[in-house]
Amino acid sequence: MTKTKKQAYVSTITSAECDISIGQWMHPKTGVYPDFGRILEAKYPRKIVHNSHSIVDHLQHRQNVKLSEIFDTFVAYRLVSDDKTHRSLEETIQDTLNK
Repeated sequence: MTKTKKQAYVSTITSAECDISIGQWMHPKTGVYPDFGRILEAKYPRKIVHNSHSIVDHLQHRQNVKLSEIFDTFVAYRLVSDDKTHRSLEETIQDTLNK
């Protein structure tokens, strides 16, 4: 795998009640695939996550994967708005674009 700043990966990681579904990136018996784990731990590419707390916690404590270079859209939204309530990514986008 070539590591450059220009590569982009798209993956959906969802969190529900501390249960993580990583789909094709998670081996049913052994956990996170090594290649995916290396991408998550690498400086590049940067990872964009919404409300990353539970995902980061799960990957670090259950899968021994330490995410690096995360941009959390929920944290960014809270920093630039007066709204401190929990919002989904969809709600955050709608609120931001409808202003």
